[in-house]
Parts: sequence; structure tokens; C-alpha cells
Amino acid sequence: MTKGVLLYAHNSRDVDYAQMSLISGGLAKKNLKVPVSLITDESTVDWMKQSKIYNKAVDIFDKIILQDRPELTNYRNLRDLSAQHKVPFINQTRSSAFTLTPYEKTLLIDSDYFVLSDTLSEYWNINQSV
Repeated sequence: MTKGVLLYAHNSRDVDYAQMSLISGGLAKKNLKVPVSLITDESTVDWMKQSKIYNKAVDIFDKIILQDRPELTNYRNLRDLSAQHKVPFINQTRSSAFTLTPYEKTLLIDSDYFVLSDTLSEYWNINQSV
């Protein structure tokens, strides 16, 4: 049975989810010792190529799966020391994760979630969708 980690990264003008996914994907691969795939869109891949991080993405991710970028955007509040900013993020396409995943068992994590140990490996032994 194949198992692996799946991440989504759709960049916005405010947040570089592609860059974060490199860190997140690399840590997941290192600490969970399973393949890691990325679901993203063409404009995010174009940015990765333009900013010269695409080759690193190819090294980290076993598969880069392209998906159309959704038109609808959600918003979240990000705070820094002096202000709060309302910034867009895209997560409406996550319902397609289990049809797009190349793995029989998939751990879906956010691109801004960093796996710092092997603790999540315990989920591979669960025999149901959670």
C-alpha cells in the first residue's frame, strides 16, 4: 500500500505559499520518510520558475500536480507587530485531494505546517478516513 503526504500551494500577492511548501515538503519527507506531492496551479509554478525555486521543488516533490486555480478566494487576518492585514488564501479545492492523490493512504497538510518529528507516522496505521 502506498502512503504519502499531499500539500497544496496557491500563491497570493501577500503570501508565498510555494516557498513555504518547499520547507514543509522537505521536512515531511525527511521526518516521515514517505513521498511528498504538491498540488498547485500554473501561475504558482510560473512564479516558482521565475524566482528560481522550481528546480528545488522538483527535488523535494515526487509529483507536482497541476490544478486549475479557483476563482473564488477566502480571506484570513494576519497580524504583525503593528497591524492586522486581511489577505486572500485559496483552499476551496481541497475536496479534490483524494481524487488527485497518487497515494492509497494520504496525509494532507497545509504548506505552512512544518513536520518536525515522526509523530504523524502513527496515522498510517488507522484504517479509516479521518
